[in-house]
Amino acid sequence: MPTTHARRGRHFLVPVALGALLAACGGSSSDAEDLGRSIGAGFANGVVCAMANCKPSSEAATQDVRLSYTATQTGSVLTVKAQLHQDGKWAVLQLADGDALSADLQGRTLELKPSSPGAASYEANFEGMAEQVRVTVNFHRAGRTYGSSVQIPQRFTMLSPGGAVRMSNRGADLDVLLQVPSQARPLLTSSARCTHQDGSFSAFTQTPPFELIETQGELQRYRLRSADLARFVAQTLHGGSGSGNNPIKSCDFSLAWAIAQTGSVPTGISSGGSRSGEYAVPLDVRYELLP
Repeated sequence: MPTTHARRGRHFLVPVALGALLAACGGSSSDAEDLGRSIGAGFANGVVCAMANCKPSSEAATQDVRLSYTATQTGSVLTVKAQLHQDGKWAVLQLADGDALSADLQGRTLELKPSSPGAASYEANFEGMAEQVRVTVNFHRAGRTYGSSVQIPQRFTMLSPGGAVRMSNRGADLDVLLQVPSQARPLLTSSARCTHQDGSFSAFTQTPPFELIETQGELQRYRLRSADLARFVAQTLHGGSGSGNNPIKSCDFSLAWAIAQTGSVPTGISSGGSRSGEYAVPLDVRYELLP
């Protein structure tokens, strides 16, 4: 596979953001590209320009505009999320002075709009999609169009569980059963928000420790042990110290298993960035820490 507002007591654990800060201090371009991927995953869109060097897209030469996007289909709904960066510099570009982004899909064209006011991430949603559609994402400037295309992989299915799940440090383990074509191995992505006892919250993107325990033909069974999840949360939030100085009450995980394909390299603009199309199956897990 994959939003925040200012709030007192908020604490983020975002490794890619640390890499981006290093890039701002002279780090490598790969650090900045990692930030682009994190933005592409849709994480922390609201704080991108508070952390990054944002500038109007018109200040970047056409050949230095770097287009990154992810086109994700779930069921019959396809969401395109895109960002622009300036090649050779650690800079996030916000559309300005007539520059635009759009997506073409099955004869339909939609403009990509900011994911939230002032954000540097842009998106559009298509509904009623068929299987394995081809999407083209375009950057528009001065009457010219620069595009990249990708085909969405074949659909797959989560056979169980059938909906959102609740887990606790004293509860049962979780098994996830996927039916995946061609024995492909889906990639798991995660975003989590944890509420602390004092009302503050933390957010992070590390993935819980699911283990592949069984494969049979197209079937793949993954298990998340309750005890492993408890240790994972404690390690992620408190460095393994358990409750720490500010124990949590609960964590809400937005998980997705996805099979992805790489998009084509656009011509006329930078060849850098990450471009992918994916089919994903989501799962929401609420974890509660019981006394």
